[in-house]
Amino acid sequence: MRDEHLKFVSIGGFGHAVFVFDEILNKSQYELCGIAPAFENEDISHCLNHRVCKNVKKFEDYSEMIGIVRPDVVIISTRLDRIADLIIYAAENGCHIITEKPLALSLEKLEKVNLAVKNNNVKLAAMLTMRSEPCFIAAKHAFETGEIGRAALVNARKSYRFGDRPEWFGDIKQYGGTLGWIGIHAFDMIDFITGEKIVEVAAMKGNFCHQHRPACEDNCVVIFKFDNGGHGSVSVDLLRPDVTEVHGDDWIRIAGTKGIIEARASDRTCSIISQKKGQRAIKLPAASEIYTEFFESTIINGAVSALSEADPFMFTKVCLMCEKSCEKSMFLKINNEVS
Repeated sequence: MRDEHLKFVSIGGFGHAVFVFDEILNKSQYELCGIAPAFENEDISHCLNHRVCKNVKKFEDYSEMIGIVRPDVVIISTRLDRIADLIIYAAENGCHIITEKPLALSLEKLEKVNLAVKNNNVKLAAMLTMRSEPCFIAAKHAFETGEIGRAALVNARKSYRFGDRPEWFGDIKQYGGTLGWIGIHAFDMIDFITGEKIVEVAAMKGNFCHQHRPACEDNCVVIFKFDNGGHGSVSVDLLRPDVTEVHGDDWIRIAGTKGIIEARASDRTCSIISQKKGQRAIKLPAASEIYTEFFESTIINGAVSALSEADPFMFTKVCLMCEKSCEKSMFLKINNEVS
């Protein structure tokens, strides 16, 4: 591996940027050189308060920041309607990108994002945090042994506390929808573990309890078909009681032709039952540093990594097709191309 110093800047003050900060903290080869809001009057204190930002220059204009710093990597973590334009701007300035998701709030904009990344020959990874969870890494390794055979039915769940959501979560033009913000993690989790591709979806969604944020659906459900002929479902809710010890309950069950794997992040477990070996718990590996792996393996050395193997363009497309299914109340087919 080449010893290469990477310069970073960060845009925005909402989302998972702090998880990236956690991984680059105290690593001398990575230098955060600037931070700026993504739009006028954006509160970026959430990011500024992280230890990695202690001596980092704050800019008021992200374009000025990129022009002065000329970073290798741009971290984008902001209001969801701003993500697509920021990816395009970063790509056109020759920067690699680590970004919040979804990548766009419309299929038309997603195609423009995809072309900008391809045409400027930059690397992009989305903040798909399920790939760092030990229980899902264990499930992936167990599935890849072939012990449970082919995936026939897959069920995934994302259940979060509603908590204190920003005001813009109530604006459909700025938020986009819960399937894109949270549901995308479930689609990534399914792909990460099984590798199966979704080719048809039907979805429904609603807001039962949080009318002060009307665009932020608190219950969503998707059923889908795999390209191998199997099926599955995803449920997403923001109904988890505040008294719970952890914020989220992430779970997946893969029913295969020879057995079943279940993994649950909230209690840090993974188990398998198969015709060949019976039922047992699977020992969990250590958590993975998916962001520094992406920087070192993919950006510096041009090799694969957990995040480079993900397809956030396709996961965004699946979420957008789910939104269309909700509007049209019908099944929709998905081709496995973005543009």
